[in-house]
Amino acid sequence: MRNRVQHRLILSAVVLCALGVLLAWLLASSTALAFPTPGSMSPTATCAIDDIDTLHQCLRTSPQYERLVFMRDVTCRDASCCLPPLRAPRLILDGQGHRFIRMAQQRACSALEIAPGSTEITVQHLTVDEQDDGVVCQPEDPCAASIWVHGAHDIRFDAVALMHAKGSGLVVTGTQGFTFRWGSILRAGLIGLYIGPPDQVSQNIVIEYNLFADTNTNGLALQGVRGGLVQHNTFLRNHRHGMFHLCGGMGGKNDICDGGQLGLFEAEHLTVRHNTILYGNCDNCASNQIGGIELVINHGLPTLAQTVITENIIAHHTGPGIYLNRNEHADSTLTVFDNFLLDNRWDVLIPRVKRCGRGRC
Repeated sequence: MRNRVQHRLILSAVVLCALGVLLAWLLASSTALAFPTPGSMSPTATCAIDDIDTLHQCLRTSPQYERLVFMRDVTCRDASCCLPPLRAPRLILDGQGHRFIRMAQQRACSALEIAPGSTEITVQHLTVDEQDDGVVCQPEDPCAASIWVHGAHDIRFDAVALMHAKGSGLVVTGTQGFTFRWGSILRAGLIGLYIGPPDQVSQNIVIEYNLFADTNTNGLALQGVRGGLVQHNTFLRNHRHGMFHLCGGMGGKNDICDGGQLGLFEAEHLTVRHNTILYGNCDNCASNQIGGIELVINHGLPTLAQTVITENIIAHHTGPGIYLNRNEHADSTLTVFDNFLLDNRWDVLIPRVKRCGRGRC
């Protein structure tokens, strides 16, 4: 009799233990799969974005979360298009292939601002569409960039598309560690992706496997970079409509500026390789001499120290394939070699630069 009781007690204990394990697993699974409403205090939760209101709330409470996730396309049409800045440590903003469409306030504020103090932020699988209304900002207008990253650390954009920015598309300032990969910037009003200015240098920059197309001026402009890699990008038809005056380009002093699809203005320890740059033409520039890679705007001071430009394909430009702006100077350590140039008005216009071929540099 005593043995039967003992066996029953042992069996009951085993069943209760198994039920406890199963209950703990179910609770853990439900927690991991749940999308809490904004304001939840769980440090590992995901904040679900269903509309413009929940987008505002998720951004405001972002330090509480590890992930902010778009559940569907989000559209705004009024003052709600101006969002609070994202300021958080170690966060993923996941578009899941959805779009954020702004029908208003595109000139007044950014669609996304990653603010100082943010670190280890990844923005992925999201399209930001500013809508093509036929009106863009002039250089003197106080227009916000569509996406602004400033004073941050270790910021990464993966598979992010930006369309129809009214001013510059993406501006990065004073940021330590920035990657833009597998994305696209299309039809920006001023510059596609700008990293600068010179007095707010960004370090450790990686720009790779992107498409920059149909931007009014430079598709990519680097004017304050220390340490970077620009590789495997495609540039198509950028600098198609001049916007700047009083420039150091190919035109006259008061003319609308010519320029290049890729601008390397102030940088050091930079490698630019394996990019494809095609079809440069401007519909309103003074001389319509659009180049592939434009070098140096630095008030006559040498720059581009320890910079290498190699194995790029540059073709079909109304101006030079690679050129140095007039009255400017490249550092003596700038090296240009083994680039493939075809059907440009000139190939390379860089006096006193180290040029060699077949890897002999």
